[in-house]
Formats: sequence, C-alpha cells, structure tokens
Amino acid sequence: MGMKCRWAWTTVSLSLAAGLVAGCGQAAAPSQTDQSQGNPGSSASPTEMNMDPGMTMDQQFDIAFSTDPPGPVKVNQPVKLIEKVSKKGTPISGAYIKLEIWKDGESKHELVDVVEGPSGTYTVEKTFDKPGLYHVTLHTTALGFHEMPTKDIEVQ
Repeated sequence: MGMKCRWAWTTVSLSLAAGLVAGCGQAAAPSQTDQSQGNPGSSASPTEMNMDPGMTMDQQFDIAFSTDPPGPVKVNQPVKLIEKVSKKGTPISGAYIKLEIWKDGESKHELVDVVEGPSGTYTVEKTFDKPGLYHVTLHTTALGFHEMPTKDIEVQ
C-alpha cells in the first residue's frame, strides 16, 4: 500500500513540474529541450515544426528597438525605450512585454513594464543615473511565441 501512494505522489509531482516548465514561455520550453538533445535542425513530429529552434526569429515576428531621442543616451536625462513588434510588416498589438535592464558587469537587473501605443509600439521612459554600457533584454510574447533578444545601450 505504501509503495502505491509514493508512486502516485511522484507522478503528480512530475506532471506538476512539467506543467510549470511548459507554462514559462510557451514555445521556449520545448525549444530548450530540442537544443539539449543536440538536434537543432530536426523536429520530432510535424506538429512541432513551429517550435523548431533552427527557425529564425523573423519567421514568428520581428522586434525593432530604438531610443527617443535617438543617438547617444545621456546620463540623468529621460529617454524613451521603444520596441516595435510586427510580422511581415504588419504591427502586432496585444503582445506581452517586459524589459529587463542592467548595467554591464552588475548583477542587479531591473524589470520594467511597457505601455502599449499605436501600431505595435511599446514604450517605457527610463533615466540612467550612471554612464556605461547597459543591456536590455526584450522579453516578448506574441502570437503564441516567446522571444527575448538583448540589445545594448551606451549611456554617456
């Protein structure tokens, strides 16, 4: 009797853990599994084709990143960080986006929310208080896919 209970609990724990991993970033979890097997160009079944890590990002959606004002970002001056999300030139609205920002060499990362504007444009205003190189990871979920490219900003 004791073994059956332990077996059932293990099964529940495993399926719960699998559910948590799969819920993280939709297509991100299966892609990481594919890569760890060392077969980035192959796919287990036709239904998994859209999650193949060998595909390029622009086959799902495009992400463009810019600053306003453009050019070098000045320390202690507010700047808008702008992300545009589109697919084949058509803007995508309703994407879920968080920007992860950190200064090069520092362990403290800041997660910021964006405000959705017109035409697939997502913006946040940020003031950098120290000069240097900053990294911005654009955690973006749209059309059932999760992409997270990292861009660099030089603050003078």
